[in-house]
Amino acid sequence: MTDALDGKPAEPGPMDLIEIYYAPKDVFARRAEGGEFALPLIALPIALTVLYYATRNAMQPVFDAEWARMMPGMMAKMPNVPPERLQAMKEMGAKWGGLGMFFGAGLVAPFVAGIVVWLVSRAVGLATGFAQAMMIATFSLYPMIVEQIVNAAQALVLPDGSITSRYSVSLGPARFLDPSSSQLTMFAVGHIDVFTIWTAVLIAIGLKVVARATTAQAATAAAAVWLLGLVPGVFAAMRAG
Repeated sequence: MTDALDGKPAEPGPMDLIEIYYAPKDVFARRAEGGEFALPLIALPIALTVLYYATRNAMQPVFDAEWARMMPGMMAKMPNVPPERLQAMKEMGAKWGGLGMFFGAGLVAPFVAGIVVWLVSRAVGLATGFAQAMMIATFSLYPMIVEQIVNAAQALVLPDGSITSRYSVSLGPARFLDPSSSQLTMFAVGHIDVFTIWTAVLIAIGLKVVARATTAQAATAAAAVWLLGLVPGVFAAMRAG
């Protein structure tokens, strides 16, 4: 959206939090110069946490299936831990999962993604400021909000027994994997889904608008960020065996 009088982009505002889903170029153009990221960074963890608690009952079959899938590996690593303690760990995770969503997905993830976008954009020859990279990275994670809603909707309508892991509600090939597949395989294939690709596309659009990147530069940088997103999960999967 532009100012009708001078053709310049309108000022950033709360509507950016909605328009990022259907007019990302306009959102990035409004914030290109200053790289304002405070509002989206504040709104993201709040939205994710509210949705976590609002959809917790609907998502319970997914949580239970994922716990059951992980249980054999946990028992193998901790053979002397009584089942009661493992059950207590499960209940504690459910109780404090919202805090993990708030701080982990809502705050830490945007900062880490911002650093990665900033470094990768520099590596491909773009003069992207850190605030600009943070703004792009934060908005690129907004598909997570839609993902929570879509996952909960699927969990409500899928037949009993069809949910065998968190990947059973993935919009990607991982939902068709055998739940006994290795953690590494599940995570790697699970990284290929509608929402991670959507995130990468938003990063590419942001770099094209904000840093005036060429299509090749934007695509290269977005692909590199997407690939680097595999690293934490791969290490966690390797540690879990």
